[in-house]
Amino acid sequence: MALATTGIRKGHMALHAKNIALMAGVQGDEVAIIADLLVQKGTVRVDVAESELTRLRQY
Repeated sequence: MALATTGIRKGHMALHAKNIALMAGVQGDEVAIIADLLVQKGTVRVDVAESELTRLRQY
């Protein structure tokens, strides 16, 4: 049961991060990049997604 719960939680967090990225205006291939960054940071918030998007687009 614990493995299923962990897998479900991880999948849910990834989906949530993608939705937050979209809410922050992230588009196309950037969605996966920003969503992964949010999950890695453990901070899935719109303001963080916006900040990471700005940093990504600077390059």
